[in-house]
Amino acid sequence: MEYNIDILVAGCNTTCQHCYVNGGIGQEMSIEDFKLCIEKLKPSFECLGEKISFTLDNEVYNHSRADLIFKYVEEKCKKNYYHHGSTTGIAILNHPKRQEIIEILKRNCWMEVSFAIHGGKENHNQMVKNENAMQSIQEAYQLFESEGFDIWFSIMLSKVLRADIDEVSKLLSDFSNYRGIAVIPNYLPTKRLKDYQKYRCTQEECKGFISFLNEHHIETKKLIGQVEEFHEEKIIHTINREKMGSILEVDDTVFFHILPNLDFYVGNTGIQLKYIGNMNKLNSAEIGKIILEQKGNYYETLKYHYDDMIESVEKGNLELSKENYVYPSIVDGVLAMIENFHARNS
Repeated sequence: MEYNIDILVAGCNTTCQHCYVNGGIGQEMSIEDFKLCIEKLKPSFECLGEKISFTLDNEVYNHSRADLIFKYVEEKCKKNYYHHGSTTGIAILNHPKRQEIIEILKRNCWMEVSFAIHGGKENHNQMVKNENAMQSIQEAYQLFESEGFDIWFSIMLSKVLRADIDEVSKLLSDFSNYRGIAVIPNYLPTKRLKDYQKYRCTQEECKGFISFLNEHHIETKKLIGQVEEFHEEKIIHTINREKMGSILEVDDTVFFHILPNLDFYVGNTGIQLKYIGNMNKLNSAEIGKIILEQKGNYYETLKYHYDDMIESVEKGNLELSKENYVYPSIVDGVLAMIENFHARNS
């Protein structure tokens, strides 16, 4: 089993419509509270070693003293820190400790930076609900590129991107040094992601992106597999109890998250499966015991636990949309079709 703890040290500058962790504006965790979290987690880090990691979110650069947070990680728990590099670019551009942060990142080889692109300037800004979002990506790209960072663009496949394909193509052509990945957004039965369904691409629309992605040297092998295997019609005709059970049975990742007020939960950020307690009141032994007691929860949701998903598949309680949407995994597609079924029969 592997374990990840997401420590929410600050909020985000955007409210992205595809965001499965329900990111947005949020409060800042104090430096003292952050240190307390790390100190209480350290025995688990030492016990589990490489099997346990922690991340800093929603976006660490939004913390007014992100430099001190990174320094503390560098000194106390660097081996267990996973630096994903996801950013909107907005916070780092305006951070008073920008250069100090960049130097710490470089010193520790935390050199990956990842930006998500939804469409052309106007539609991208609308999708993330920030009127300066695209301009900030362009400016932050220049900053990180000049400092030698490894820059990634996550190209979010949607009907918005399809409408803006020429503008996005020109945008990518203006960037000379980057790597890209094509992303089919996740699905969970949350309000934000149910609302996002109107932007989700059909199988044919996803196929239509292949030449554009190849033109910009963006890897398509994984995408082609998803388009062939994870569209609704294929899923509903091939899924059964045994197959669903086998997929969920091999889930070997457990997610936790800690809110800025130090409330500790089982579940990925935005999916509060179970309240553990407040870090102020928990001790390291209690935390370690709770961590080891959990089962894999990568696909777990508040609305549908694994047994519910398997039962829905067994009973055929799945409903196709009118669009034959594509999902990043079988489980995402099953969850969406369970929701369709209950919506039709409610």
